[in-house]
Amino acid sequence: MLAQMSDDGDWQRTYDARQRYFESTVGPLPRDILKIPNMMGAWPRGGLFVIPAKKISELLTVYTTFGFTNPDMSTAVQPKDGDRPAQDRSPSGVKFSLLKRTPVAAGPGAAGHGYEICVVAEPNQQWPLNFLQWAVGAEILKGAGLLARVEQFDGLTVGELSVGVDQPFNFLIAKARAPWPVGTQLPSGKMSILIATTITDQELKWSMENGREALLKKLDEAHFGQISLPGRECVIAKSTPSMQTSVPTTIVGANAEAIMRDMAAILFRGLAASLGEAPVKHAFADIRQGDDGGMISKVRLVRPDGSIESSPGDDAFVPSEVLTLFEELWDLRDTAFPDRWYGLTINIFPDGKSEFEFNYDPDCALDDAFFEN
Repeated sequence: MLAQMSDDGDWQRTYDARQRYFESTVGPLPRDILKIPNMMGAWPRGGLFVIPAKKISELLTVYTTFGFTNPDMSTAVQPKDGDRPAQDRSPSGVKFSLLKRTPVAAGPGAAGHGYEICVVAEPNQQWPLNFLQWAVGAEILKGAGLLARVEQFDGLTVGELSVGVDQPFNFLIAKARAPWPVGTQLPSGKMSILIATTITDQELKWSMENGREALLKKLDEAHFGQISLPGRECVIAKSTPSMQTSVPTTIVGANAEAIMRDMAAILFRGLAASLGEAPVKHAFADIRQGDDGGMISKVRLVRPDGSIESSPGDDAFVPSEVLTLFEELWDLRDTAFPDRWYGLTINIFPDGKSEFEFNYDPDCALDDAFFEN
């Protein structure tokens, strides 16, 4: 068998080290690994994992290969025609010649192919698994050498790839960036992590002229980063919105910063706990108060198409803990901030980041259209 080409002890040590790394950076591995039926003959000890990203964001899941860095995987298995017993065929009918193996250059000191490849997306999605199956076939059956290409060109784009949805997707494949796992040293060598991110048609064309690194920067600035949210707005076509206000350049009181961090953390936990299967670009809480003490507040979800809607049930309301912290922040307006404000919007993003916008209009709490989406 193919697995016998590598010492079981080496394989187990590599597996255990890889598991520890993913669990320390992403979250606990599920009990079962997902096998690809038509790759059983070529990749018997590899498969796919669907890992809730509890270490980073309760809203996201990491879909990943698990076995490209096995000690016996620095080669590609070529399918061939010819008569073979039915039991030697894969479930799809493809026949694998386990004797015809083509070396794949993965770089000095690499573990197996030198990388695992992931998709970061929302939970309970099938298309990321379909993409990973494509990547497995490209690497193991065709010797694509994805890691070498990514390193040579600062990323790799794949256009018009069918992944089992109505329309084909475009992908940007690049080395992972924090907060996602970037790779580690395994007993059998170095493991890099690649992340494939869905991109729009315009982003694909733009990257061909401006480079993949430049596109990654645009995605980071838009708070998408390497997260795949099919149907989101294009970061290239997006014009900078007219902000109602800007965040003060200086916050004098350190306690104010701590209060704001606590408010964002509470809102993020609430969003993670209430999120359904529908994709969300980000959420925001808008809190306003007049000098007479009258307060209005709301929480809203922003979908990838830009539409705004209420959170389900009680999650449409700002948690009382956040309102209490808002009152503490309100009391610091004249000592911790350069200008007096009357409202605060907290934007929460799936990657765990947050942004604050202050409203300096004394009458902002009197907005009759405040509760309209």
